Amino acid sequence: MAWLDISINFLFAAVVFTIVGIGTDIVSAITGRTSPGSLVIVGIAFTAGMMATAISSMVAYSTAVATYRFGLDPDNYGIPVSSSVMDLAGTFCLVAVILLFGVGT
Repeated sequence: MAWLDISINFLFAAVVFTIVGIGTDIVSAITGRTSPGSLVIVGIAFTAGMMATAISSMVAYSTAVATYRFGLDPDNYGIPVSSSVMDLAGTFCLVAVILLFGVGT
């Protein structure tokens, strides 16, 4: 069942991060800001989002298993760990992908 949940999470993430990229491009056009181009900005959002989703899935699964094995409440341990890791990992993924795409260098 975990693999089904993870695959649904990736499907949802693919849609959401594509929309985030499109929205970012639209906002940059409306506000007169420069953009690296529609495909590049969508590619950055999609790639960084999928990387963050992979990390999030691993962390969430690991913390769920650990809290279950140790008899801990996942609401008190698993969710805060996942949230904290994703704050850092999401930022790292975005910066890494921006550098990978060569934007801003």
